[in-house]
Amino acid sequence: MAPKVSTLSQEEFAAAVGRTSRTVMTWRQKGMPVRMISGRPRYVLRDCLTWWEESIREEERDKSKGTSNNPEIRKTAAEADLKELDLAVKRRELVPLEEYQAALDKVIGGFAAVASGRLQQFEREIVAAQTPGDARRITQAIYHALMEGANEFADHTEGVTGPGEAETAA
Repeated sequence: MAPKVSTLSQEEFAAAVGRTSRTVMTWRQKGMPVRMISGRPRYVLRDCLTWWEESIREEERDKSKGTSNNPEIRKTAAEADLKELDLAVKRRELVPLEEYQAALDKVIGGFAAVASGRLQQFEREIVAAQTPGDARRITQAIYHALMEGANEFADHTEGVTGPGEAETAA
């Protein structure tokens, strides 16, 4: 089953793109995609912004035969892109690079600690291995120990949120 698509009312869409409801109605009459839900128009931001961008490009081609010298068109397109990015950040669909890097560092550091602790228990066995079969058995045991440690680490960090969100105990 496809995931549910978030839609906006006409007023919400107009506010998201910094235009009036009347402008949105005009765009709809020009072919902007709309979904009718319970008899009311609903807008999928991504679909509408794609339509808007395409209509701007089409208008630009008609006016300047392929050149993009119209600053108003470029400004409108840039504003639409910024509104889409702002909305994606608010919905936590985009995460600031610093926040992502901090979370990644935490996971890598945590797993490195787990791996270090788990690998120490195999040092004697590795040194004592005399056949390829022994080496294979030790390698499989190391793999299982690392996966077990990774699962324990994941269980420990489950429910802990990133910066800017309330943290909960695991």
